[in-house]
Amino acid sequence: MKNNVEKNKTALLEEFNSLNTLKKKLDFWEAKLGMNYILYLEDFENLETLKEFQIVDGFNKLVDSKPCWEEFNQWILDNFKANTQKGDIIFLDFLALKKEFNDELKTVKNKLESVNRAIKEVDESFKHMPSGSYVSPPLVLPEIWNFKFNANYKAYTDFLNYSISPDYSSLFPGLHIIKYANGKTLAEYRIYLNSLQKKYSSKTPNSNAGKELSNKQISLLLHYTDAKKPTTEIIVYARIISGLLDTHYKELYDDLREPIACKNKKNIQAVWDFMDANDLTPPKELLFDLNKYK
Repeated sequence: MKNNVEKNKTALLEEFNSLNTLKKKLDFWEAKLGMNYILYLEDFENLETLKEFQIVDGFNKLVDSKPCWEEFNQWILDNFKANTQKGDIIFLDFLALKKEFNDELKTVKNKLESVNRAIKEVDESFKHMPSGSYVSPPLVLPEIWNFKFNANYKAYTDFLNYSISPDYSSLFPGLHIIKYANGKTLAEYRIYLNSLQKKYSSKTPNSNAGKELSNKQISLLLHYTDAKKPTTEIIVYARIISGLLDTHYKELYDDLREPIACKNKKNIQAVWDFMDANDLTPPKELLFDLNKYK
């Protein structure tokens, strides 16, 4: 394809420059140059043969005739994951961040501490770096970088503090805009962590919240926590627990004998909620069943 481009470069350039929409130019790259434009953006400095085909004009011009890059930048964000061949550029996904943290949160006892630790990780991921300028301070402020999340600080603070999204219409297209998208995504994640912090800060320790469990749910709770000792007869547990709950022991006995038969979505979720409310660390079997009986 490279040799073909060199051979027909004049004609190809003439055709390319005559195209008047972004879609037509992007399609030209695929059909005539044999490359998705995302791949060019990843390594355009080393693709001397194609540099003259770089898309540098804005479409959907504003009233003052300045280029409007929103459509192009949105195309880059939509197509980056599907077409990139490099794994060194981090592109954050809010739902993935949320799921990963929630899965981790299920396995810990002190949830507020884990949330606070995650907030600290986000806050400390932004670092002040020298600007590289020789102008004496305080005329030049240090730049703020985020290598851990590949996030732009202004995009982060704009959305975190004011719910303002990045203005892609004014940013020249390139993979650098992923940092702006990441800044917004990281702010969304920080806002979500703030909501969890508020949730777990409001809980009263040892409140025994969520104690209203059915007989079947109680049998599952004892099963998951291994609270029943094999040397003690089940009838003894039935009598003790029924006495505490003011119910008849015979209503508990069969469920305590066969806790596996009590497993269903409602009962497993109730046991999970009880352990979560009372700061009990859920065992692996409960986590497995929680996903199994979704």
